[in-house]
Amino acid sequence: MIETIQVSDSSVINSISEKFPNADIGIKGGLAAGRYGSIGFGDISLKAFVIELASKSLAELVISTGSYTNPVIVGIAMGMSGGASSGLPYSLYIKTLCGVPCISSGQAFHRYGKNYIQIALTNSISWSRISFFSLHNIVNSISIDGSMEYNAATDTNLVNGSVG
Repeated sequence: MIETIQVSDSSVINSISEKFPNADIGIKGGLAAGRYGSIGFGDISLKAFVIELASKSLAELVISTGSYTNPVIVGIAMGMSGGASSGLPYSLYIKTLCGVPCISSGQAFHRYGKNYIQIALTNSISWSRISFFSLHNIVNSISIDGSMEYNAATDTNLVNGSVG
């Protein structure tokens, strides 16, 4: 069994990525822009989750989650100030596109050169998977354990988003 393969040639990585448009970022690696991905974490009760983005540029995501009886599709858009060079969150819009609204608030913040979107749910919801499509940015990871939540001591440029 091979546990680790190190590849330094980016053309090999891009070639593999083009052949497999789906990614499970819960295992390893990021999800490139324009790709569908999902993260499964078992049937647990969530109160919030945080999306870590790889770059300091515009973010537009469509998230699909929920349960068999309550599916939800949510659109998220984060605007940036100063373009990709400064790339600090400027605005955040979250809208339930389909299903029962379940998001109470959203925040965008900046930490160590990366941008994050923190989503709080109206109440604890039992989900087992979050699927998403990222239009403009690379999704590095999704945290459901609170480890990447906003920290006023280390994080900057907190933007409270509008939820609709």
